[in-house]
Amino acid sequence: MKVNKKNSLYIFLVIFMLIIEPANSEDKLSNKIKVCLSHDQEYTRGIQALNENDLDTALDAFKRAKAYDLKDLGTRKYLAHTYRQLHQFIDAEREYEELMRMDPHNLVWQLELASTYQKEGRPKQAEAELQDVLAKDPKNLLAHLGMGICLESTEDLDSAKDYYLETIRLGPNTQEAKDADNRLKRISGAINARQLNKFFPIDPELGKTGLGWWNLSKMPLHVYIDQGNDVPGYRDSMRPQVIKALEAWSIASHGHFTFHIDAPDNVSEANWKAAIGNDSILERVNQDMANIPHDPISSPIHVHWVEHLTGPPPYYGQALGLAWTSVLAKKSEMPEDNIIEKAHLWIATNRLADGKPLPSKITSSYTNIFDSHSRMVQEVLIHEFGHILGLPHSSNPSDIMCGGIFGLNALDLVESRQLSPRDVKSLAEHYNNFQGDGLPINVRRLPVITDKDIISQSNKSHAAINRITSMENSKQMKVEAENIILPQYDPLSDIVFDFYCKQYSTCLSKLDKFLKENPKHAQAHYLLAVTYVMLHRLNDAASQYKETIKLSPDTDLSKLAQDGLKKLGF
Repeated sequence: MKVNKKNSLYIFLVIFMLIIEPANSEDKLSNKIKVCLSHDQEYTRGIQALNENDLDTALDAFKRAKAYDLKDLGTRKYLAHTYRQLHQFIDAEREYEELMRMDPHNLVWQLELASTYQKEGRPKQAEAELQDVLAKDPKNLLAHLGMGICLESTEDLDSAKDYYLETIRLGPNTQEAKDADNRLKRISGAINARQLNKFFPIDPELGKTGLGWWNLSKMPLHVYIDQGNDVPGYRDSMRPQVIKALEAWSIASHGHFTFHIDAPDNVSEANWKAAIGNDSILERVNQDMANIPHDPISSPIHVHWVEHLTGPPPYYGQALGLAWTSVLAKKSEMPEDNIIEKAHLWIATNRLADGKPLPSKITSSYTNIFDSHSRMVQEVLIHEFGHILGLPHSSNPSDIMCGGIFGLNALDLVESRQLSPRDVKSLAEHYNNFQGDGLPINVRRLPVITDKDIISQSNKSHAAINRITSMENSKQMKVEAENIILPQYDPLSDIVFDFYCKQYSTCLSKLDKFLKENPKHAQAHYLLAVTYVMLHRLNDAASQYKETIKLSPDTDLSKLAQDGLKKLGF
């Protein structure tokens, strides 16, 4: 056979391909094995790092594992979880959305996305996802429970109650039902308080006394703040946070509570630490409320920093703060013994809301965690100082005084919460609307009553009885009865409180509901305009100012609205 150059080249290429093809196949197989091993190594490294709470390493490992295998659901699941732990919510949402696309029939991913929205402080987005889950699976317990939590956070307590009841009905004896029942007990108290227009929560054990009263005529209250530099997790920013918490309650009391921060006293502080020892403070007070040693610090209020607060059930290291007043130690039935003489406050510096310790190192990945921890410490400080002033736990999850971890998580974690209108009104109720010394009559020490006082009081009583007798069955008595005005619930006053507490999103939600029922209420439109201004929604603000002028022309309110328009440049 005659072979030309062209045929020779063809034969050479065929032989060459036959020779190298097996080698290439082996290389491809080898590379696949290497990729698989690399993915498994990074995945395992990530799981180990998560177990050790090393979120930085976990994030790096799961990112690498994802790069090796984009289709692995387990890797994406843990990557999303790690992002959420680091409060990198946008990245977490993106991973859960991709999981929903890759595995559309698994509702777990949609539930996790809803949970992420809730943690981020976006209850409306969470509601939308949960409602979609319920459309696909009407008996999904987690979706019913999640809907209740979302509605709680927006203060739609009646609807939240319905979802909790449905959770219990659908899944009795499940963990979801237990969680729903615990929340139901709390919001039932809040609903009753709303209906009675009463805000001071009556604790079954503490009764109307709460944690006692301070005498408002003996202000300022002196406060001593321990040095915390040797306590793990303590940061210099925490001391100013104490002052900020005190300012919040001073403002809430309209200045009737004032405070003075005392200078450091290293010797007395060291003596206190020696007296308290290394015992768990939670165990101490659980065994005996009076088991608090004498404090060498003379200040009536003493603030302490501790790494963590551990103790017997139900704490197990989950307590973030603890408050104690001298009233708790006395257990006396004498009314005058309900006046607070001494109070202690402990703050756990090295615990997150879920009880886990803070990261051991500060890196860019952990920035959101430390920011969140700082906001949490501020809320816990305000909460515990509420106890110091005598307030027990509230049942409304939107209140700073709400008890339990989920009280902290009921509203968004992105913006720090302030005192709610109910917190403010609760303090006012407890202190007799800040009249005089603020103490209820039965708590004040009884004055010495002379014969002259008895005769004078007797004469006044006889005069009052004679007046009532003469008025009986008369028109005058009917007129006076008709002129009695009972206090009524005023939703606008609640909204104004929210505004002054800088809870502008809550204001918008409540005003929207109020104006649907009262569309021509000029004051509500004006308040809505001012709220829009604070949120920098100037076009919306201008629209509401104009509506105010239209509904209430030639009034002082109209003039205020006109001034508002001028300032906006309209």
